[in-house]
Amino acid sequence: MNKRGAVSIKALQDAIPFSDDLLFLSIFGSQVKGNTRPDSDLDVLCVVRSSEVIRSKTIRDVIEIPGGVEKSTIIPHGIDTISRTANLYGSVEYHVLREEGARTLFRSPDFHVDITPYIDYEFSAKKWLQKAKENIFGDWASTRGEGHLRLYIGVGYALRSLLMRCRIDFSFTRDIRVLCDMLPSNMRPPLDVQLAGDILSAYDKDRTWEGWSDINICETRSMAERACGFADKILVV
Repeated sequence: MNKRGAVSIKALQDAIPFSDDLLFLSIFGSQVKGNTRPDSDLDVLCVVRSSEVIRSKTIRDVIEIPGGVEKSTIIPHGIDTISRTANLYGSVEYHVLREEGARTLFRSPDFHVDITPYIDYEFSAKKWLQKAKENIFGDWASTRGEGHLRLYIGVGYALRSLLMRCRIDFSFTRDIRVLCDMLPSNMRPPLDVQLAGDILSAYDKDRTWEGWSDINICETRSMAERACGFADKILVV
């Protein structure tokens, strides 16, 4: 991890537990894997007793301190939502709960979630497609850049559903071109490779969304809807 990450992780450890509501807290991503950049954020997954009591703001306040990381990504869960994703292969939750590329900082004796010892490919394929539809067709308001990113992530979810349909395991990547290349040629949805690269590059360079005006949101949405429609037809066969 980099120096900023170390400062934030130390602050996070010193602040545990935030309250009696906290059941599970883990860090994952580049700060754990050791492939950080100077501006790398800190990725955190937390589980609380009720999904109505999410303390992501408290966690973010602890992490984003002078000398620590400038940005953090918090994935909050209640016990009900973490149970639905615990066995979704390829999800952050799947790998964090198994400490694959993750590090558990706090686990309450009261934290129990059913973890299956095998990959349910059919279940995972359907859940990835559901997540794709939620991102691509969901009712959400956002800035222009965030809209591109939500659609782009939706394409990634659709590709993951196809990979599970083909029984192809995959590691975490934000690059949907990599996921697409893993599929057999007849299972690849139409993908605008140039557009995918532009979106990923824009995200890596500008996470404030201010530099996204040159990317056409209509083209991004069209690519996402085509990918989702393709996956939908494959999975219902």
